[in-house]
Amino acid sequence: MNKIKKIWVFCIALLSPLLLGSCDDDIDPEITELKVSRLFSPTDIEVLVIDKTGARVKWKAVKDADSYDLDFAIRVTDEDYEVIPGRSFTNLKMTDQPFLVSGFDGDTDYAVRIKAKGEGIAESKWMSKSFTTGTEQIFKAVNPEDLAATSVVLTWPAGEIATTIRLTPAAGDVMVYEVSAADIEAGRAEVSGLLSETDYTAVLLNGEKTRGTMSFKTLIDLGGAIAVYPEDNLKDAITNAEDGTTLALFPGTYIIGGGAIDITKNISIVAARPTEKPVVHAKFILSGTANSNFSLDNIILSGFTVDVETGLLTEVRDTYVLDLTSSAVFNTVSLNNVTVQDFQRSLLRATSGGGEMQNFKVDNTLVLRTCDGNNEFIDLRSGIVRNISITRSTFANSPLTRRFLRADAIAGFEGQQILIDKCTFYNSSTPAAQFMQIRTVGSSLTFTKNLLAIIGTGTIGDTDIVASKSISGNNYFQADVMLGFESGGLTNDPGFVNADAYNFTVSDEDVILYGIGDPRWLP
Repeated sequence: MNKIKKIWVFCIALLSPLLLGSCDDDIDPEITELKVSRLFSPTDIEVLVIDKTGARVKWKAVKDADSYDLDFAIRVTDEDYEVIPGRSFTNLKMTDQPFLVSGFDGDTDYAVRIKAKGEGIAESKWMSKSFTTGTEQIFKAVNPEDLAATSVVLTWPAGEIATTIRLTPAAGDVMVYEVSAADIEAGRAEVSGLLSETDYTAVLLNGEKTRGTMSFKTLIDLGGAIAVYPEDNLKDAITNAEDGTTLALFPGTYIIGGGAIDITKNISIVAARPTEKPVVHAKFILSGTANSNFSLDNIILSGFTVDVETGLLTEVRDTYVLDLTSSAVFNTVSLNNVTVQDFQRSLLRATSGGGEMQNFKVDNTLVLRTCDGNNEFIDLRSGIVRNISITRSTFANSPLTRRFLRADAIAGFEGQQILIDKCTFYNSSTPAAQFMQIRTVGSSLTFTKNLLAIIGTGTIGDTDIVASKSISGNNYFQADVMLGFESGGLTNDPGFVNADAYNFTVSDEDVILYGIGDPRWLP
């Protein structure tokens, strides 16, 4: 039996080279290179819209390509392109990217196409990428000397085409101004027939496309307001004013004896000259019970008290900016284009056992060095504020060691609405304070496009904010406590010009591109 096995092994050994040799004849040679008749199309095309109407294009290199052709087209449909004359570029190198082209129309759908070319091989097929330009802003800032009670001069670069200017007041009918050839040549249009002391938004249009947007407020027609001068007693002027009066404060410093002004009626305090804000050393006690409106517009509120006898500034600081008393009932309390600085405690305090306000509005306002003592910055422990709107404002070193907002649950009160949009927060609620605490039943929080830099390390969670939340588009720099606040928020260093000097102009490209934070700091 062993002999038979040995014979079989011997036979197999003899046949193996023959069998393997015949198999080798059927195996193709190893493929080490893919040969194609034409270049592959460019991939990973990226288009970033720069300065609203420019396009920055990048793409991935194609093997064996020597150069690239690129052109831009108006995108009508996914299959229909109309190549723009003068927007075709040939023989581009990889070193030419990112490739920047400017001068497109705003608010328009475009596409960019790229193909690869190489010597001795057919060029690739076109590969395209769609993008949409932003809304243009060619309006220049309104010159204060060109603003009056019933008219304004709006300017833009001379020669830029426009057809109409649509002016929308805060309340009232929309006005449409037809832009003339002379206006275009001068880059200047004088619009009259406006309402005095009214917020307007002007939109410069070419057909239906927006070319610029500018907001402004017409001046006070002093025929309907009471002029107040620094040598007058502001406290007496408010006490003696009739319900519904607007007090127009001329430039200078206003010293209030006792540091507090009672607000018991409908009254507005505004600057007579918007370019010269009056400085008021006072706090306000909101004690009216008639569902009144109180507004502060274009003034500076200083927490440093003044010695009445000498008229000299002291190092003593006032406490609360606005104090809602227990029995007070107000409709709307608003701060617009106000600077608040150097108060010890709250911007708004409602902790004395009651008080009710329908609307609290803060817009285009700058708050510095306020609330480094007790109480929260907006402290609603026992007072009801139904709607809170905080927009386009900056809060620096305010608050330092307390919450920015605290709204406690109050028996019988629910449905509070809170909006915080396009604000810049710097060095707030540090080192260990919670940023917000909202406990009102059925409340709603909208927190969008805000820039937070150096925010306290205290925790924020569902136990701190019971509101339904809409949170998006924010940037959190050195604000780790807030990272759980929004999934996917940016964490970029905004690159402030000089935060120590309260210049929060940003340089980070993404923050600028997405319009995050107080618009005053966006270049």
